[in-house]
Amino acid sequence: MFRKKRIGQARRTSSLSLRRSATRNEHSKLQRRLLLRSLLLGVLSVSYQGAAWGDASGLPSGANIAGGQVAIATAGNTLDVTAATSRAIVDWNSFNVGAGNIANFNLPDANSAILNRVTSANMPSTLAGSINSNGNVYLVNPSGIIVSSTGMINTNGFTASTFDIANDQFMAGGALTFIGNNSNASIINNGKINTGTGGAHLIANEIANHGQITSTGGNITLSGGGTVTLNNGVTYIQPTLETLSNGISPTAGLIQNTGLIRATGAATSGG
Repeated sequence: MFRKKRIGQARRTSSLSLRRSATRNEHSKLQRRLLLRSLLLGVLSVSYQGAAWGDASGLPSGANIAGGQVAIATAGNTLDVTAATSRAIVDWNSFNVGAGNIANFNLPDANSAILNRVTSANMPSTLAGSINSNGNVYLVNPSGIIVSSTGMINTNGFTASTFDIANDQFMAGGALTFIGNNSNASIINNGKINTGTGGAHLIANEIANHGQITSTGGNITLSGGGTVTLNNGVTYIQPTLETLSNGISPTAGLIQNTGLIRATGAATSGG
């Protein structure tokens, strides 16, 4: 009887251990699901590459004018970037706009464009304040870009990209080709992006829109893949051979929209 009792106890102990192990496995799975959900909603404070999101209390800093004629001034919580040429390029050490802060890009006219590029590694951008422009503002950051829930973009055109573009091509105007760099960094919009005829374009291999994107007279595109070309406000994809070898649009499943997209031009999603 004693031996049978010990065997019964051992079986109950083994069964209890299995249940505990199963509970731990389920808990681990739940944690992974919550982590993935946090990443997609953009509420986690790290980017997909593991770098912390940018300083949400700051303004763009460390400017180097790489093209055109540009004057930069900061007063209090406001940054004013004024271009005297229709095309301009500014490289930045970091590009963040904190809540309550304002970055104004004053361009010659609505057809003018300025390219802002973050050159520091592992330095994603957080746009929690306001960006205003009468023209077209481009922001390139291979480390990722997030427009926070308090972020507000009011421009004629706005492009956020983890893909890069050559300086000479941007300065020449015309069709603009953004080339993928194998970055898995994301572009997340939790705020409001309002544009005119220049449209709104998000270019990355991982994109999530949980906010509002509107365009009056322009196009809205969420694109990823080998290369992305913007031509007169219309986006079309020119996949690289590497992309073709893996099948057309291998990243399309990583583009998510749970927010509002409204355009009087056209709205497209894919890559």
